[in-house]
Amino acid sequence: MSVREILSSHYSLYLPQNCLAVPVSTIIWSARKRLCKKCIEADFGKWSEVIAETHLESALIYTLVPSYREFHRGRRGWRRTQEVYSYDVATKLNEECAAFRKGGAIDTTDPAYTEWYERKYNEIKEINAHAELCGTWAANRTTERKDELDDARRLRRESIIERLTALGWGEEIPHHTRDFNSHKLVKQPKELTDRIWKNIEGPLVEFLTVLKKERLAAACVKLIRERRHLAAQVYNKFRETFPPEHPHPPRVEVLLTEPFRVIIEDTPLPPDEEKVTEESFAAALLSVPDFSADWVRRQNKALVQILKKVHPDSVETDLHLATTFFTCSEQLNAEPICYPRILVHSMATNFQYHRDFNTLQGTLGEEAWNHDGKIKFHERAEHNVRSIVEACELDPDVITRAEMDEINPALECLNCSNETGRLLMRWIQAAHHHCGSASVMPSWKCLDVHEDRILEEEEKRVLESSVTPYSYWQEHYCCKFCGDSRKMTVSKLKDHLRTEHNISEISFQHFEYHLDAPLSNRHPRPVRLKPVQEVETKESENKVTVAEAEVDISAP
Repeated sequence: MSVREILSSHYSLYLPQNCLAVPVSTIIWSARKRLCKKCIEADFGKWSEVIAETHLESALIYTLVPSYREFHRGRRGWRRTQEVYSYDVATKLNEECAAFRKGGAIDTTDPAYTEWYERKYNEIKEINAHAELCGTWAANRTTERKDELDDARRLRRESIIERLTALGWGEEIPHHTRDFNSHKLVKQPKELTDRIWKNIEGPLVEFLTVLKKERLAAACVKLIRERRHLAAQVYNKFRETFPPEHPHPPRVEVLLTEPFRVIIEDTPLPPDEEKVTEESFAAALLSVPDFSADWVRRQNKALVQILKKVHPDSVETDLHLATTFFTCSEQLNAEPICYPRILVHSMATNFQYHRDFNTLQGTLGEEAWNHDGKIKFHERAEHNVRSIVEACELDPDVITRAEMDEINPALECLNCSNETGRLLMRWIQAAHHHCGSASVMPSWKCLDVHEDRILEEEEKRVLESSVTPYSYWQEHYCCKFCGDSRKMTVSKLKDHLRTEHNISEISFQHFEYHLDAPLSNRHPRPVRLKPVQEVETKESENKVTVAEAEVDISAP
């Protein structure tokens, strides 16, 4: 093809030989054609389709027929390619091959066929080489044209920015680079004249005004969220200074109080922002003790009302009874939650994630206490604990949880004890114990002093070995010596006792649990005490092993 033909093929708008589609940018250089999508589908086909249509041998299609690599976009955005071949060329080649066919197949030993094949092969080879040069030229020309348009757009954009800067918008534009550069009045590859500027000045100023308003609104929302998180951190540190058993209201309710709300929302926001630090909340923290005390009183009254639904004569002191348990779940085997743990239980402030994340609740990921009213009295736990207290020969209508903690009785679940051993546990673990099947209530026996000591030794062994795969990394432990509610894992607690209090071996007297630590993760754990015969057998086996080891060591 001559330069004139190349230019005509590349830049002509119409394709009279195929269709009147305009514009058409797909050029198949090896076929010397410029085609629209419909024409490509009509003139070119997949290898199998060309064979079926023309009956040309597959080897000749691969080597002698002009092809085009077609791109298709898949469902998920990825692209796949397939090679398509010219129907017209394949048809002509098939007609020429008729002279070389014998018995329906081409005689490849025929010298005439060999000469014909070499000539056709050299022709297509030359065409493909020329097509590659044409493709490279076209790609370079497209790149050059793109660079020209990009330069024109850049010059126009710079001129617009210069004029907008003179109007006072210079500092705002860098905040919206992508939106500004893609604006239809900015990205045009046309020179900016005074007449054009006069027409686009108003729309661009209005556009930037809207963007600035949206930016400041988003900045305010972001800053308020940051202040909420900062206030929550300050409040968390404040709560840690109190003993673990001291209940405090959830963060979301404290931050809704006026002293905190004023600092978070009324401190100047962008563009005249004032920085808020932890010290900014010092005065607000002074209001927390009174608010916390009032909050506890209000929630106590709410809990008494829940109690009265089951026991109409309930009073506030009944919250402290050993038999009083609540739950936040509808499940039959739901964990029983005692007082005052119910005041800080995470499920009581569980955040509904379909809510707006820009609200205070969404920012902190929690709701107000019992916001959905799902807390109810745990009747099954009450029935279970009454049988526990009665097994200890105590009065379930009088004894409190604190008194039961002081006594700390050891019990055996008769329903779960079997030939593998007796299942023993402390009363607080027994309070939420269930016997596998939800329909079976535990049956309890209080252990005597001797059995209590055996259980105590086993509990110490388990604690020292820290065989607690799930709770080992849970931050449920608080140091008794420090008297605050800083939460630690078992490993951190051991390090803390060793470095801060010079205590090398941990015991139950050295720590207490955070108020919301799940009962299922608390020491001492239930222990299955194996039968005496099995224990004696294992002890004798261990002695034999040790003796054999000593013999091996002393052997020459």
